[in-house]
Amino acid sequence: MGAVGDVAVSVLQEAGVTLAAGLTDSEIDSVHACFACDHLDLLKTALPLWERWPDWRDGDDAELQRMLAWPVESFVWDVLHQPDASCTPRGVC
Repeated sequence: MGAVGDVAVSVLQEAGVTLAAGLTDSEIDSVHACFACDHLDLLKTALPLWERWPDWRDGDDAELQRMLAWPVESFVWDVLHQPDASCTPRGVC
């Protein structure tokens, strides 16, 4: 298990999130081929099973795409509707 996976698993467990066995290399290849995924270390270590977390193993591709698009859509909405916001793109206010 990598350092990022260890820390993420610890935080998720403390939050009461149910975790399944991590994704296999084949499952990781499938996910990575379809979606940009910055948290592969966590997904190899444990797969969070939570309604607000993407189901990388059995999830519907359209639903995964929708979930992945949400942060970008949210950011664009904020820029368009709150042009005077003083937060930087890194989220530091």
